Amino acid sequence: KCRAGFPRRAFTFRAPRVGADCAVVLPELLLSFIRHARWRVAGSAALLVAVALIEAAGLLLLMPLVELLGLGQLPQTGGLTGLWRRVFAALGITPSFELVLCSFMGMLVVQAALRRWADHHNARIEAGYTAHLRDQLYAALVRTRWLEFTRLRTADLLRALTTEVDN
Repeated sequence: KCRAGFPRRAFTFRAPRVGADCAVVLPELLLSFIRHARWRVAGSAALLVAVALIEAAGLLLLMPLVELLGLGQLPQTGGLTGLWRRVFAALGITPSFELVLCSFMGMLVVQAALRRWADHHNARIEAGYTAHLRDQLYAALVRTRWLEFTRLRTADLLRALTTEVDN
């Protein structure tokens, strides 16, 4: 029997075992999640990488902003400062304080929008997986033999149906 008191043979779905060691349950849970979510996880990871790249670009854009404010002098060529100078030169723009500040603010807005989209996407994945586990639990309970079902303690059954799936 598992920790909740359910006989293991009564359930036929492949969900992580209740009360099992974390080293055993975590790989099972991860594989179950990947089988359920598939490409949605890759999309979520891509969104998070895009957010990180835009954040890095915004931080790099602070260097010319600091120089244009007159708070420091950055080297003219090479390195990351030279990259921004080359980008502005390739676009045919001379960097001004207003332009760099608007570019920085634009990156912040894009980053916030992507982060919001990623959070929404992750919440949908999590809710879908929770519903999937709940459906598997209900289906396993329906398939349970009556004699084994009557041996289940009511408190364990209620806990499994209400809180265990959500955690």
